Amino acid sequence: MSNHDEIVKLIREMEKRKEKNDKELETYDYDGIFGKPPKWVPEVNLENFRKNRDRVLIDWEYSHDAVILWLDRFSKIGSDEDDNWEYPSEYPCGEKLDVGQFIKTMDYLSYLRWCIGLGPVEGLRRLSGNFAAQGYKSWVGSKKGRKDALAITLEETYISLLNNSSKRPTNGEVLKALEYKSTGDLNDIIQEIDWFNERICWLNQKGIERDTSFKQFRDRMTKIRKRQKGS
Repeated sequence: MSNHDEIVKLIREMEKRKEKNDKELETYDYDGIFGKPPKWVPEVNLENFRKNRDRVLIDWEYSHDAVILWLDRFSKIGSDEDDNWEYPSEYPCGEKLDVGQFIKTMDYLSYLRWCIGLGPVEGLRRLSGNFAAQGYKSWVGSKKGRKDALAITLEETYISLLNNSSKRPTNGEVLKALEYKSTGDLNDIIQEIDWFNERICWLNQKGIERDTSFKQFRDRMTKIRKRQKGS
């Protein structure tokens, strides 16, 4: 067997080990380092996740708990919960730490985890932009029959708030979250929360502007709460 054949054989063996490693790690629920991100996460982000995950677990030899600790630290940077910590001088494997590479890797994993926690619509908006989020909304709308873009956005927002709180979000909290989503971009689903006239201005899947009163909003939220309570 020639040297070239030996190299090809080695590469194939490495790929098989990597595939086995991916399958084993992805049997867990996704937590930022173990598990597989949801299906709606774009392939490019999924590939970047795997590369960064393998770097910290295999190349740098960090434990699962140590990585989660670093992701939590990076997620709190700039907030009131940001504690005092310093970069280590070396990786667990013994190599000298490359600060730039370390920041880039941990920041990506932390940011991806945060985006996924926002849910598919807002998460996709953060990862791939408004058109990707709108495309997902249209696809979900076709799968769910008569649900319009606002109904999908309301439910996604409610679930996102619910997942990040110990209690069920109020209608006011949902409206505040919707207002946060309204960035002034012409492609935003939520265009404006009109508090004075008690109306929500939004775009349907075809990009046509629609108005929904706060009363209609409350009726929609009642249905969402009943549906989520029964799920």
